[in-house]
Amino acid sequence: MLSALRKPLTLAWVCLTLFFVLLPLTLAKPGLPMLLKADEPANYLMAVSLWRDGDLRCESPDIERLFHEFTHRSDNLFLMSEDGWQTVHFSAPLVYPLFAAPAAGLFGANGLIGLNAALVMVMIALGTSYLRRFNRESLAFLFSIGFFLVSCSFVYIFWLQAEIFHMTCVTISFLLVIGKKRSATQQLSLLAIAGSAAVLSLAVYSKPMLAALALPILYFSLRRRGWKAAVVWGLSAALTLALLVGLALALTDTPWPYLSRSRQPVNVSSPVAFMERKASESVQSRVSTHHEPISERVAHFLKLFDPRVVDLPLLADNVGYFLLGRHVGLLLYMPFAAVCLLLFLLHDWRSKGRWLILAALAASSLAFFLLLPDRWHGGGGFIGNRYLIIAYPAFLFLVTRIRPTWLIALGFALGGIFLGSVVLTPFGAPVDNPTLQAHVRNTPFRHFPFELSLARRIPGYLGDYHSGVWFRGRADVFQPHGDELWFHGAEVVEAWMITDRPLSDAVFLVRSGSPSNAVEICLEGECGQVIFDGTNGPDRQDVRLTPHRAWKTRRQGARESFTYRLTVRTANGEKPTWRGLGEEDFYLGAALLYLGSSAERDRDLYHVEWTRIEQVERVEAGAQFQVTVELKNTSQETWTIRGATRVELSYHWTDAAGQPAVRGGLRSPLPSEVKPGEAITVVQQVLAPEVAGDHTLTLDLVREQVAWFSDKNPASSAHWVVEVVSPE
Repeated sequence: MLSALRKPLTLAWVCLTLFFVLLPLTLAKPGLPMLLKADEPANYLMAVSLWRDGDLRCESPDIERLFHEFTHRSDNLFLMSEDGWQTVHFSAPLVYPLFAAPAAGLFGANGLIGLNAALVMVMIALGTSYLRRFNRESLAFLFSIGFFLVSCSFVYIFWLQAEIFHMTCVTISFLLVIGKKRSATQQLSLLAIAGSAAVLSLAVYSKPMLAALALPILYFSLRRRGWKAAVVWGLSAALTLALLVGLALALTDTPWPYLSRSRQPVNVSSPVAFMERKASESVQSRVSTHHEPISERVAHFLKLFDPRVVDLPLLADNVGYFLLGRHVGLLLYMPFAAVCLLLFLLHDWRSKGRWLILAALAASSLAFFLLLPDRWHGGGGFIGNRYLIIAYPAFLFLVTRIRPTWLIALGFALGGIFLGSVVLTPFGAPVDNPTLQAHVRNTPFRHFPFELSLARRIPGYLGDYHSGVWFRGRADVFQPHGDELWFHGAEVVEAWMITDRPLSDAVFLVRSGSPSNAVEICLEGECGQVIFDGTNGPDRQDVRLTPHRAWKTRRQGARESFTYRLTVRTANGEKPTWRGLGEEDFYLGAALLYLGSSAERDRDLYHVEWTRIEQVERVEAGAQFQVTVELKNTSQETWTIRGATRVELSYHWTDAAGQPAVRGGLRSPLPSEVKPGEAITVVQQVLAPEVAGDHTLTLDLVREQVAWFSDKNPASSAHWVVEVVSPE
């Protein structure tokens, strides 16, 4: 042992291993934010339960263990029950908790981090062992360090998740076959093939999409040992999966957690609340429990691969995001994958086996696209592509000779550009509106496409509906605020406009956040600028933009959506609190009121039928009363109730001489959107005139910021005479 440490590279590996494995002992908590994410609480509690209780049942003591180490409530504790919630089991694949049980049992959650760190160092050693067959040992070691540490995989060391474990399984599985020297004996080779199948099956049980990686492994095995290799590999894989299924049935009553129809995320606030929730679920399940045969559940998964139901445009978008998306792009979060591809094309492009590795990676990713079209990136918690990272080690086996050597420097350089902030803050950056994806706020990422197909699954973004358009932007610099859209000051802010009709133009009413400011608004190549010079000029100015084309057009069946990229650049900003204008702590550069497009504003929706009115004939001057009306939309357009140009009910008063007494009274929002031909009931609050006498009350709908219905169509209002009397 001591003699081995005299070798510089061995000593370097040992030093790094000690650093990463002992690091968790210094952490008060294994990660930030305090709330656990994705399958973390289930993985942790399963490992501890296996070590201490020898089972995978979720009971009150298990919840107590969670709160003993994590005083805050955890998110998404996935549970299931096959007996009507009499017995509750954790609902996550058991392989990682099974292997992590000793570490969790002895060292708690920090033990899982220590295990993950040890596994990464094992992968670095295995990668070095493979690459030194073709290169100097020092070069192989440097490349292996860059491959495994200069990627988003580094972050997953500090997660209580199975990604690092699954990566290790893939690495070992490939190394046992592809990394073996041809001089090995037949017996040892067959043993290695069996081990390769068994280890890969551990990962496949948790993520079946990884089964595609068996294709290149089988190819290399068949080249070495012929049909015997296929038999040995198949038997070993089948036996391993059978053992895992049997163990899962024994411990959870379910062969695979994702087949359980009762699987659901549960947020628990205390052990007592958990027991109350369990009792409630038990009562409900006795009435509604339906046991669906496993064959039907499997058939449901297989239907997702039916080419007739595949959304090809969406699939094409996802492939682009998969490669270059700002939150999940392969080339951004795993730059050494690009280096591996370059080296493969330079030296081994004739290798059928390595083309099969690429095909297997593509097939595995395609399976995620089809099975999880809206969360193929990793679902509830992710840095980069959390599902791709499992298969990432396969890229290493595309490489033989590392020539030219400066490509290693390129990999580290790309890592510094895209991954520096991620590697240096693996728990998440302490920034305004913090999320695990806060690193995309840095300069390089804004030049890469935003993953619109995953938009609702990416934390840290806000959306709101205004005048027929859905707006979405980053929460730290974009905030819907009433009818306005607020944009952060002194920077360029990006937002997205999504509509079901192409925009001929877009009209905005712009208010500056500070007295002196320059605001530039751009919409797909068309820009407009307004200047606020701090004088007594207008506090709002309008901007009309004509976009050249939509940034993205998508068709799904008979429906189309059009997406436009909006950028707002401001020179200055202020917080509203500075001038006593509210409690908002947002540094406001510009507030935009979207008034719709010209085509939208020209829609003829000013037709209404008043089907019932509870008229009030006599009121006291200055009194407030209500009028209940039922009205029907007789136009061909929908009355929207959100945004600056929403439709509301109001009224006017005219005196006996026909002169206006009140023009535009109290507003009453409509209870819901009103489609053509639909009728609604509205209760209108009315404030009577202060002067006694006969007055005409006119009920009138208003399209805010555009027009009164009666101005566009005089027949659209309802009116009658009301006697206004002096108070006694």
